Amino acid sequence: MTKTLLEHFKSLEDNDWDYYNFGDNLTNPFLRKNCTEKEFKDFIDNYFSSSGKRDGLFQNQRSKEYFQLIENRAFHTVSVFYLGILISKHTHLNKKLDIGEVNKPGYPKFPFIWFLTVLFHDFGMYQERNSKIVQKYKSTQDIYYEFSLKYKLLDAEYKLKIPKSLFGNIEKYFKYRLSDNKVDHGVLGGLYMYSKLIETRIMKKREIEIGTYCGNRLNWDDTLDEQYALASSVLCCHNIWLTYECENKYESYKKHELMTLDKANFKPIKSRDYPLFFLFGLVDTIDPVKAFIKNYSLNEIITMMKLKICKRSIRIVNSGLDEEHFDNYVNHISGNLIGWLELKLIRVELNTILIKF
Repeated sequence: MTKTLLEHFKSLEDNDWDYYNFGDNLTNPFLRKNCTEKEFKDFIDNYFSSSGKRDGLFQNQRSKEYFQLIENRAFHTVSVFYLGILISKHTHLNKKLDIGEVNKPGYPKFPFIWFLTVLFHDFGMYQERNSKIVQKYKSTQDIYYEFSLKYKLLDAEYKLKIPKSLFGNIEKYFKYRLSDNKVDHGVLGGLYMYSKLIETRIMKKREIEIGTYCGNRLNWDDTLDEQYALASSVLCCHNIWLTYECENKYESYKKHELMTLDKANFKPIKSRDYPLFFLFGLVDTIDPVKAFIKNYSLNEIITMMKLKICKRSIRIVNSGLDEEHFDNYVNHISGNLIGWLELKLIRVELNTILIKF
């Protein structure tokens, strides 16, 4: 059945997304009328707080200043969070994401990894959009130095389901973005998050051992480190895009030895091989809230954009937004997704597209 975004969000049960069983302490902000951006930011903040990870990620005024959500990104972040839960629940990705696997004391893994990946994924945008900050960086090593990070994701030895074609280019891509006067928010956020999550886990586990731990008894087992690495790796790679010969950036890709990202030679990322990255890349790109929030109110977007989610496809229907804006949206997601992820995008009607995967 085709439903509005709002109807889809309302259809979710709390246990679909509420990993820590917050209950009334945390409610879906899309279900409230006339919700402000602050309330969406509060949702994200409260989720990290209840998980015991907020203080580690935002431990001082400097980290709070440098890692913050700007330009309506809180709306987009929470939209991606719920949209990904919906798509994982109703498509064939459900089995590929190992939804049945659990962490101690019996919680499913996917909602845990998903909330970490999504809720922090755009916190580096403040630095990416700040031209003064770019002068601080020459390579990823400067990220570790700037924020006194102890653990290096790029040196970690895990067998993660992450595309090597992207992960292996993180350092080069970061330098390419610096040459364009940008700090890549994905690489920055992923390397930062990985170290801070491990630092927090070690501290909390030590507090439990010596009897000084306060708050809810959460899982701080070292088996979580690999899950931190997976979430952080997806974050690092989510903004690594392809190029093709007629693009202006093509020569710069050549200069930075990034020709494995040439669309002519790149093998599209398959959902069966890298399900978490595939899901995140898909949802982050197609999210209607991010696409239309500059021209429409949040309520207009979630009531006028409709989706039909099937086992192997998503039908997206525009039922009231400007046709030109929808055309731009279709062109944008087509240009980014085709060749990057293994899927098909079909323009069924002027107001409808079908994505098959």
